[in-house]
Amino acid sequence: MENEEEQKPLGILFNTLNYYTVDDLNKFIDNLTVEQSMFCLMWCCEYAQGKGILSLEEAEIISKSIRKIRNSEE
Repeated sequence: MENEEEQKPLGILFNTLNYYTVDDLNKFIDNLTVEQSMFCLMWCCEYAQGKGILSLEEAEIISKSIRKIRNSEE
C-alpha cells in the first residue's frame, strides 16, 4: 500500500494543508489549538487575498493584522 507521501491528498485547505481522509480532516478540526487556529485564519486571509476575493480596504486591514500577529509572536 502507498504511504501518504505517494498518495494524492483528498483535499488541500487554503492551498497549504493537505488531508488524505475525511477522518484526518475531522481530527484536525476537532483538535485545533489556539496557535493552529491563528495560523488557519492567516492562511485563509492570505489565500482569499491571493484569489482577489477581498476588497482593497479589506486586504489592507487583513495584511496589517497578520503583520501585527506575526510580530507579536517574535
